[in-house]
Amino acid sequence: MKTIRNITIVLGLLCATIYHGECQNVTLSSPKPVFPAQNQQLNQSYPTFSWMPSFPSDGTLTYNFILVEVLEGQKPLAAISSNPPVLSKRSIRGNSLNYPIAAPPLSRNKEYAWQVSTNYHITVDETRQSGTLPGEVFGFSMMPVDPNACINLLAVSEESNKVYEVSHGELRFTMASNDGPSLSNMTFSIVDQSGKPVTKSKIRPVNDGGNPVQYLIYLRKYASFRSKKTKNRVYTLIGTTPEQVTYRVKFSMKNTKS
Repeated sequence: MKTIRNITIVLGLLCATIYHGECQNVTLSSPKPVFPAQNQQLNQSYPTFSWMPSFPSDGTLTYNFILVEVLEGQKPLAAISSNPPVLSKRSIRGNSLNYPIAAPPLSRNKEYAWQVSTNYHITVDETRQSGTLPGEVFGFSMMPVDPNACINLLAVSEESNKVYEVSHGELRFTMASNDGPSLSNMTFSIVDQSGKPVTKSKIRPVNDGGNPVQYLIYLRKYASFRSKKTKNRVYTLIGTTPEQVTYRVKFSMKNTKS
């Protein structure tokens, strides 16, 4: 029986067979995307990506992640191969990745493709060999803007006791009319039921399109809203004009996974 002194890698669609030692081989499976699933439609702009890890793992495996936008007429595989990344991470330990709060939110009405690759390392006769095994490319889309899913901020009086339920950590609102103060001239804050501010940094709503235009505040960008303790608690969004006129709306946040 002859000893093989190097490594031969036979790449298939979902695995690599690594030969080493005296007629020994190890078949390494590629990582399998789990969430978002193929062709899934998301309603959260900061999702958590997850995948089934490669097997077997000796504790040295790490993963590379890439996310790209799929342009009109493209397939996800072509997009991964040619488009600039929206997000790229290397040497991830573990089998999940939270879309970073500091990154631009994933946009409504757009399609994306993502892929995870496994970095493996094998030592044969004291020689360390490394390689990368790509996983399958999955595509998903973002739900379109829903004109009925947001708050008409300036139409709500300060005395209103109505509490809006916010899904997916996204507080949406529209301006009541074109005659109202422009968003650029307003400042925003969020307070709890005692009136104490719960956000330290300046709040900047995002223009998310639609007709009428919807504005978004991504609540999970703020540490206060990344805790499970925020569920079902009532908060108040306060918009203030340069003339110190304030507009208020009460809301509670519903925890969701999608």
